[in-house]
Amino acid sequence: MTSSLRTIALAGGCLLAGTIGFAVQQQDATESGRKVAEQIRGAMESPEAMARWQETLHTGPAHQFLADAFKGEWNLEMKMWMDPAGDPLVSQGTATVEPILGGRFIRERVKANLMGQPWEGEGTTGYDNNRKLFVSSFIDSMTTGIALMKGSISPDGKTLTFFGDMDEPMSGEIGKPIKMVITVDSKDQHTMRMYEVLYGDEFKVMELVYTRRGS
Repeated sequence: MTSSLRTIALAGGCLLAGTIGFAVQQQDATESGRKVAEQIRGAMESPEAMARWQETLHTGPAHQFLADAFKGEWNLEMKMWMDPAGDPLVSQGTATVEPILGGRFIRERVKANLMGQPWEGEGTTGYDNNRKLFVSSFIDSMTTGIALMKGSISPDGKTLTFFGDMDEPMSGEIGKPIKMVITVDSKDQHTMRMYEVLYGDEFKVMELVYTRRGS
């Protein structure tokens, strides 16, 4: 066999071995998938598992609190700090908050003008019965990311505190820790404050005061 033929034969053998190896990996992955599916089916057929699942489906006092405190049409005063020692940028906006999906979540739609540019955002907040935590997400027209946060409520029932992270394109920071505190001041006003918590003392970067429209 010539050198060229030996090279071709060797390459063919490697390709065949790789193909067989890939097929075995695929078979192993498929078998693992079947086992997971069987476990899920087994859990769904268990009365105890079904009862645990049913417990997480229904709305409760936490969901009612979100609707009572935040549902409605709101005017916003927005302040943003680029420098903790400097004056904030101030702008005005509006927000509409409504319960969705049978009261399991509230959805907030915000419109404002930031740094001379029109800005829109949309957030969803709920209470996860399974984790026993408040959960929140937010997207807006100035980013392509999703902010995800989890939190709890104060003993007096007036303050929600969330922790999460955000990316900062201008500085290149990824997953920077942040804190969001929402205080229910009255039935016609609540305040959201956002803090950076990565470097030393926390630094307030944003404050939104919501005033019920027509109040």
